[in-house]
Amino acid sequence: MNSGVVIIGIAIVLVSLIIYVAKNKQKFLEKYNKIKHKRNIKILFYVLTILICICFIKWIYESIIQIRENVEFFKTSKENQEFFEKFDKNLQEEENFYNDVIKKDYGDVLKQPYIPDGFEYVEGDISSGYVIQDQDQNQYVWVPCTNKENDEIFKLAKRDFFDITNLTSIRNYECLDIEYKEFIESALTNGGFYISRFELGKENDKVVSKLGAKVWYNVTRKEVIGIVKNMYTNINCRLVNGYAYDTTLAWIKKNNNIEIKYYEDLKNITCGRIKYNNIYDLTDNVMEITLENLYDTIVYRGYSNIEELKLNNRYNIEDKEINNYDDLLEQKLINLLAFRTVIYK
Repeated sequence: MNSGVVIIGIAIVLVSLIIYVAKNKQKFLEKYNKIKHKRNIKILFYVLTILICICFIKWIYESIIQIRENVEFFKTSKENQEFFEKFDKNLQEEENFYNDVIKKDYGDVLKQPYIPDGFEYVEGDISSGYVIQDQDQNQYVWVPCTNKENDEIFKLAKRDFFDITNLTSIRNYECLDIEYKEFIESALTNGGFYISRFELGKENDKVVSKLGAKVWYNVTRKEVIGIVKNMYTNINCRLVNGYAYDTTLAWIKKNNNIEIKYYEDLKNITCGRIKYNNIYDLTDNVMEITLENLYDTIVYRGYSNIEELKLNNRYNIEDKEINNYDDLLEQKLINLLAFRTVIYK
């Protein structure tokens, strides 16, 4: 029973008793004087008074807590509403920016890949995968793109690979890239961008894009963003975004029959098992964190050893949950997520 109801009931009884005593004061005193054990009556009265006070204080405390919870609830509801409104606004701004930029004239569709300072050519061509590497042999592959519809070069875009049979996947237009302006303008101006040839690995506690390196996983996106930004000082190096991932995937799917491999042992995975267009591990190894958001969750892409999860689709998870592998397994998600980068002027 609610303590407030109890207190009100007791208060009514007490008020009634007080009124009765006030009206029949003389009779009450006569009866009281005849009682032999007045001390017990006083003790009972004091105990009852203390209990009433305790109940009253408890009721006031609970009322204050309830008021605070109500205030917090309305405050949180307002903040959530503002957050969702802001997210949707930013999503619309991204769409408007892309639609404006994609209409500009960037010259020839097919452009020769530029080689950043400190890098050198390794192998391949534009159609098969043009590979460069830095002074530490970290390798990257040129992904050609354009703003025009073309049979040879793919248009830079986020694509809807949504599989209607998979209810857990997300449509591309629901996701917001937290960084996209510089990348889009650079990729269209230069006719392409570089993507790390491998999922990034760890070598002597240093991030690398090398064949045979141990895949760097067990890391949150917040940590990853800081790691990749510090790889170079003369060019932009960023976590892969939705435009880069989708354009790369469309490019390698054009001339390749992609096969997703199942691996029993997902411990100590190394970079460089399966390649298409000179890019390794998009279809095997582990899933990859991206710069895309779905409201307050991050989006990841790539291979999964779970049959119903497709390479094409987007999935989301809270960044803090990445290291909670038990929860991930309960959700039927692979327990490893890695990352890949893009570099551009």
